Amino acid sequence: DIQNYFLFENIFLSFILLIFSTLINIFCVYFFIYLITKSSQLSLISSLFYDLTLSKLEVFHNVVFLNINFVTTLYLLSIVFFILFINKARIIYIFSSVFLYSICIFWYEIGFFIPLYYLFLVFFIEKKNNYKKVLIIYFLISFFYLLFRYYIAGIISTSTESHSVNIN
Repeated sequence: DIQNYFLFENIFLSFILLIFSTLINIFCVYFFIYLITKSSQLSLISSLFYDLTLSKLEVFHNVVFLNINFVTTLYLLSIVFFILFINKARIIYIFSSVFLYSICIFWYEIGFFIPLYYLFLVFFIEKKNNYKKVLIIYFLISFFYLLFRYYIAGIISTSTESHSVNIN
């Protein structure tokens, strides 16, 4: 288990990774807010406030939560790439966003409802509404995740329970 390796065998490396991932996370929040507001001062203040709130201090500054820090950063990158796709309509941005969302949803399902945010962006912020078809990809990934989580993984977990050995 990689988390046990960082916690018990190489604590210095884990703190370096934690600091590095937190800095990337702050940059992603800054860039996300800047893409929406176009104000560098507001983006800086908001990203610092985001990182220094009490709930984030526990999550992002504790080695145990290193995986949550990484997946949150990747979710933020997915959102940033989606906004860049809306602004510049380059296909590499949507591929990056879909790829990151696909990795993240199976890693940690905290961002399951991000496609609803994308739907909000497309319908209420982007006036052209040319990107509705792109949203189908995100909803298909979410549907496949639900299918995997509740059907396939459920079958695997119930089949392993019936084959367990009772030691008494």
